[in-house]
Amino acid sequence: MPTGALAKKMLLLTGVGLVVLLLVGFIFGAVGSAMLGTDQFLDKPEIHLPPQPIFPADVRDEHLGLLDVDGEEGEAHFTPLGATEIAVTNTLLSSWVTTVVLILIFVTAARRRSIIPGRFQGFVETMIEGVLGFATSVLGPDMARKTFPIVATIFFFVLFNAWIALLPFYQFLGFTHDGEIKAHILRSAGTDINMPLALALISFVFVEYWG
Repeated sequence: MPTGALAKKMLLLTGVGLVVLLLVGFIFGAVGSAMLGTDQFLDKPEIHLPPQPIFPADVRDEHLGLLDVDGEEGEAHFTPLGATEIAVTNTLLSSWVTTVVLILIFVTAARRRSIIPGRFQGFVETMIEGVLGFATSVLGPDMARKTFPIVATIFFFVLFNAWIALLPFYQFLGFTHDGEIKAHILRSAGTDINMPLALALISFVFVEYWG
C-alpha cells in the first residue's frame, strides 16, 4: 500500500489530470466551440452499431461500400459481416490493444516488485487490493480468493477498455472516403454487443461451476 504522502500525491496528480482533460474537452469540444465560435478540434464521429471490418482490405472495402462487385469505386455505405466471414474488426483490434496494455502493466509491476513499493507498484497494488477487498465483502474471504482471477480480469479489462477509448486518436484514426472517416481503426470493444455477451457467458459458466 502507498504511504500517506504518496497517496496524497497520487490523488493530487489524478485530480489535476482530470481537471486538465475536462478543460481541454470543454474548450475543443462541441460546447466550447459553440461558445467561442471556433471549429471543433475533432470531427463529429459517425455512429455505427455493428463492428466494422478493417482487415483484410478487400473485406473492409466491400462492406464499407468503397468497392462494388466489379472492383470499382462505389457509393460509401456499410453492411455487416456475414455469419461465415472472418475479419478483424475495429472493436476486436481495440480489445487486443487493451489486453496488451494490461499485460504490460501487470508484468512490469510483477518484475519490479520490492518490499518497499515504488509509485508504480503501489498504484498496481492499490488497484488489486481494492478489487480483492470488494470481492471479499461480497463473497467472503475463501470464495473471493478463488474467484479473484476471473473477477479481476473482467473488471480491469472492461475498465481499461473504456479508459483507453477516451484517448483522442480513437476519433481521427480511420479509413476515409470523400474526405470523411467511414471506419475507425479503433473503437471501444464495449460498443460491440459481442464483448459483453462473451463476458456474460464466461461469468455464467464460472458461477455455475463454483456454485
